Amino acid sequence: MTVGEEYRKRGFLAVSRALADPSVVQELLADEPAFARELARMEAERRRGVPYLLTEAIRRVAQDAAIVATVEAILGTRKWVMWGPNIRRATPNEAHAWHVDLESFLWPTVTVAVGLEGCTAEAATWCIAGTQGRRDWPPTDEAAVLAAGVPEQFAGFGDGRFYVFDASVWHRGDRETSRERVVLFLHYQRAEDKRIPLLLDYYRQLWGAEAAPYFTTADGERVRKDVATFPWRYGVGRLLSRVKA
Repeated sequence: MTVGEEYRKRGFLAVSRALADPSVVQELLADEPAFARELARMEAERRRGVPYLLTEAIRRVAQDAAIVATVEAILGTRKWVMWGPNIRRATPNEAHAWHVDLESFLWPTVTVAVGLEGCTAEAATWCIAGTQGRRDWPPTDEAAVLAAGVPEQFAGFGDGRFYVFDASVWHRGDRETSRERVVLFLHYQRAEDKRIPLLLDYYRQLWGAEAAPYFTTADGERVRKDVATFPWRYGVGRLLSRVKA
């Protein structure tokens, strides 16, 4: 089974992979305080957002030969955009519960998690194969979630290694084993697609008109600059489902 076939069938690649150049890890760890400050600023504004920052180390790891080879095999193109880089310690927000990432649910995105510090296979994200792209949200009842499949973690994950998944697959972090882990999350999409809008508040589903910060090595004229718009029909449907509940 090829990388692309496994990704499309399962929604993730079961085994983590080593960075081609792990020396970038220390530079990325030096960036962590900037993300923590940005997160604190959002919290002071009473916004539940995700800090996205582009640094030289992030630009460098986004072009890591092992990551790029894997992502390009999945996307089927060498013209890609990496957007929304985020370094986080432990399991953020309510991510210990089964969920899908809203951006990945709405727009095709490949998510890459890079282990920076304190990362082990036991601290990797849990996923349920084959649930990507389902239009129903993961239920809150654990038994109902487990009826969809057996949860799996990424084999061999550790510092200097990365795993790849479609964040529209049902997944969750492990609050206990990931307390001290530091992970960089990167997201990739085709350059020919519309840019992902900046999510201002994930709880209230507030979106900005500008694109989430992104980086690309593709030729400028081949990269779309227009930003995707939030599908309000989805938002209304979610609101009605909450009212009925």
